[in-house]
Amino acid sequence: MREIVPACPKCKSNKYVVRIRTAEKVGTVAGGAVGAGSAYAGFTSGAKAGAVLGSIIPGLGTVAGAGIGAIGGTIMGFLSGCAVGNAVGERIDANIRIKYRCTNCSSKIQG
Repeated sequence: MREIVPACPKCKSNKYVVRIRTAEKVGTVAGGAVGAGSAYAGFTSGAKAGAVLGSIIPGLGTVAGAGIGAIGGTIMGFLSGCAVGNAVGERIDANIRIKYRCTNCSSKIQG
């Protein structure tokens, strides 16, 4: 389904009108923070998995594997949180807020 973009009242065109994506940006940041926080809180499972894989090389491999597993788990949590937050924010912007801005004359338009 294609989005119907309203025309700017000053410019009389919808050529320069874009949707304001505030909720999408906030959702991405908040989702990333929550995702990274929850992944960091449970990073011991990633560290354990990394340590098991790294134990092929005793000593250094176990330590390096645990560190890489913990960091990898936190990054994956951050990225998945960003994706979820972005999707929620996009839905809010498209279906609830519905505000636009003209990039030509900076007019704000309620959709």
